[in-house]
Amino acid sequence: MKKIFVVDDEQDLLFTIKQVLEFYNKDYRVTTIDSGKRLFELLKEDTPDLILLDIMMPDINGWDIFKKLKSNPKWKKMPIIFISSVTDDTRKRTANTIADDFIEKPFEAEILQRKIKYFLKK
Repeated sequence: MKKIFVVDDEQDLLFTIKQVLEFYNKDYRVTTIDSGKRLFELLKEDTPDLILLDIMMPDINGWDIFKKLKSNPKWKKMPIIFISSVTDDTRKRTANTIADDFIEKPFEAEILQRKIKYFLKK
């Protein structure tokens, strides 16, 4: 069973991603998380195989979460895919450069599934 954490402050998106991923792949266990603070609480108990991470969130932004994750030896090699609706080209390039991948919102479920499958096989 592959564990995926999805971190985003949009409840509708969290619900949709969970439904899509678990419906098409019974080997995924998706945990939805609506804040950076909650993510770090859950990471004390469990480590996922992959994180989908929004960039723009109210409590802790995705950039700071990413930095904190990558500075910890326990989570350093965990794949992180940014999912965001950032429109600034510089931010998009930065996200695509530092994270394992970047998916722009709105996105197609097929693309999301393909990218997740790729990183979970690595």
